[in-house]
Formats: sequence, structure tokens, C-alpha cells
Amino acid sequence: MNITAHLDPVYHADIIEWAASAPPEALTHAFVMGYTVYTSGLAEYYRTYHRVDATCLRDLETELKARIAENAGDAAAIEERISKRVRNETQTLADDCAYAQQQLARQRAEFERIVDERVASRLVAEKAALEAELSAQSRIVESLQSQIQAVSTRAATEVAFYHEKLEAASREVVVLGHKFAEAMHSEEMARLRAELQILKGSNSVKCIIGETLLSDVIQAALPMWEVVHKGKTPHECDIHVVNSQGEIIMVESKYKKTIEREDVDKFVADIAHMDSTKRPYLGAIFVSIKKATIPHKGSVCLEIVHRRPVLYLGFAGEDELQQQLPMYIGVFVQYCQVMRNIVQVADENADADIDALFEAVNEHFKATHPIKMHVARLQRQHQESARTIADVEKSILALSSSMEAFLQKHDRIAPAHVQIQTRTQAQAHPTAALSKTYVCEVCSEKFSNKRKHGMHVKECTAS
Repeated sequence: MNITAHLDPVYHADIIEWAASAPPEALTHAFVMGYTVYTSGLAEYYRTYHRVDATCLRDLETELKARIAENAGDAAAIEERISKRVRNETQTLADDCAYAQQQLARQRAEFERIVDERVASRLVAEKAALEAELSAQSRIVESLQSQIQAVSTRAATEVAFYHEKLEAASREVVVLGHKFAEAMHSEEMARLRAELQILKGSNSVKCIIGETLLSDVIQAALPMWEVVHKGKTPHECDIHVVNSQGEIIMVESKYKKTIEREDVDKFVADIAHMDSTKRPYLGAIFVSIKKATIPHKGSVCLEIVHRRPVLYLGFAGEDELQQQLPMYIGVFVQYCQVMRNIVQVADENADADIDALFEAVNEHFKATHPIKMHVARLQRQHQESARTIADVEKSILALSSSMEAFLQKHDRIAPAHVQIQTRTQAQAHPTAALSKTYVCEVCSEKFSNKRKHGMHVKECTAS
């Protein structure tokens, strides 16, 4: 424990020096003396250790108390004098402070008055200077505006002049461009024809053309199905036609004039790969767009491969494809769905019956195919005949209207043998072939056309 930590600095060095050189008995006696005096008082210490008489101690205590009382009286007097002096000094300071504040207020008011006078005069002077400068700047702005107006007028004149020159130059450039285009047209056309011929001979371009044409025809025939190009995916044919249940019909497109046996073998291998993946596919179609016959299949062939219908179709060109493929696609989709339902409901022991049924359906398809094709050709011929008849009827009606207008212009009424009817109208109403004249009951004007007569009667009645 540091016993010198709180000592007066005056005694600090002496006590440390004494403690370092004093014997242990002196240190013990000093500690006991200090403890006794601190806890019991000086009298108890002397009575205990020095055996001082109690009377003497009382005298000492009495004298000590008297001195303490005397010192207390002196201290009270001194405190009173000090308090009085402090009060006097405080009052003096308060008076001085009040006087100083009054002086400060008067000086501040005087300073503010002087500042206000000087600021007002300065503001008046600065205002006059600013007004003079503003007037000068206004004159400068007016001068600049007049200069700008003159420059703008001159610039507009020059712009118009150069604009005319630019238009003339543009016309010359257009003429030169036409001349250059005419000069380069023959050479450019020859180059483009050569490039087009090269592109047409490219196998990749042929594949793209065939797949695009085939996709458009299939999408038009099956609008509720999704057509997906798979040409870059190996072993999955060129096109997948997918229904809403995710079932697939694979389509292989061949846009070339020669179909090899290897093309058919690759198509069959793609079907085997699809069957091994266990994906839901209904069947497959092999389409030859520019070659009507497929090796060992003919132009139309329906087979069963891995218990799925497979259709081979050969066409002589794009027109034949667009005319016949929609019919084949619709029939083939129905056939695939029927075969799928049969396979799903059949038990494991019905493989032979299913194969026999597939064979019977295939034979039926082969037998009825020529009839269906003949019916399709008759339907197309009928549609073409109907369109031709409709065009002829439109021409006859236009000619009849022109003749009526010509005769009415010359104040004549079309005679009976001039009135013309279409073949359909004459067949539907045999007696209508006779001429008939329609007379307006309001103005007695005559018409050979019933429609025009009705419109004229409405106009006369309304007027």
C-alpha cells in the first residue's frame, strides 16, 4: 500500500527518506502512533503510551478548546469583514455594469444611426450608378438586336440562295444516280442472278426453303397444333407437329429432285431413336416436295413402324404439295389418334390382332387413295368452274349496267331483247327472262332495272 500517496508535497520527500532509513521498530511505532491518534485522539495516545496524567490532559484539552473558540471568533469576524467587503465590491460592480450598459446602449444607438445614414447615402449613389449602367446596357442591347436582325435577314437570303443551289445539285445527283443505276443495272442483275442460282443449288438453302414451305402448309392445315423446326437437332427429323397434349408427329422434308434409299433409311432410324426415348409421338411423315416417287414406297405409302403409322408422300412440285398435303395431313392425324386409342385399350395378348388391324387399315388406305385423289381433283375443278362462272356473271352485269346507262343517256328505254340476265338467274326464274319495264308512280319515269327503280321511288317519295 502506498502510504505517501495523499501527503502534502512539503513533507512527501522527508517522509520517504525517513521511511527508507528508519529501523523496523521505528516504523512500527510510527504506524501504531498514527493509528491511535487517528482513531482515538491525541489524548488517548498520550494516556496509553506515555502515561500522561489525566489532569494535565484535561488542561491541555481546555486550553485547546479555548484557542479553538478564540480562533472561531476571529474567524467569524474575519468572515463578516470579508462578506461586507464582498457585498460592497458586488454593489460597486453592479453599478459599474449598469452604467456601462447605459453607455453601450447610447453608443449602439448612435452607431446604428450613423450606419443607417451612410447606408442610405451609399444605396442612393449605387442606385443611380446602376440605373445609368442599365440605361447604357439597354442601348447596347438595342444596337445588338438591330445588328442581329440585319445578320438574320442577310443569312436568310444566303440560305435561300444556297438552298436553291442545293436543290439544283440534288436534282443533278438524282439524274446522275439514275444514269449510274441504269448503267449498273444490267451488270448487277447478272451478278444477282448468278448468286441466286448458286444459292438455289446449295443444299442448306434447299433444306430451308423446303422446311419453310412445308411448315406453312402444315400450320394452315392444323391451326390448333404447334409447328416446331428441329432441323439442327440430330435424329429427330426436320419438323415436329405438336398438339396441346404434347403428342408429336415427326415430319421429314426433302426438297431435291433425287431421293436416295439412304434418305429413307435415315428417316426410319430417326423413328427408332424417337421410339427409344419413350417420348409421346403419334407417327411420322416423309415428304418429297420435288420428286413424285420415293424409293420402294411410290408416291403414297402407309406403313406401321414400331406400332406407329408412317406415311410416305411424293409430290411433283410446290403447287401439288400445297393442293394435296392438307387432305393427307387431316386424314393422317385422325388415323394416328385412332391407332393410339386402339393400342392404349388393347391388352398384352392382342399384339397379333393389332398388327392384323393395322395391315387391314393400310390395305384400305391403299385401295381408297385413288378414289380420294379423284374426288379431290373433281372438287378443285368444280371450284375453278364456279370461280370462272362468277367472273363471267360479274362481267355480264357490268356490261348490262353500262348499256342501260348508255341508253338512258340518250333518252331511250332498253327494249326487251336488250335486257340481260345471268345464267343462274334465268335457271332459277325461267319467266324472268322476259323483258319488264318498271314505272315510277310519282314522276312516271320508266326503268328496266328493278333495283334502280326502287331507289328512284324512295328518292321521289322523300322529296
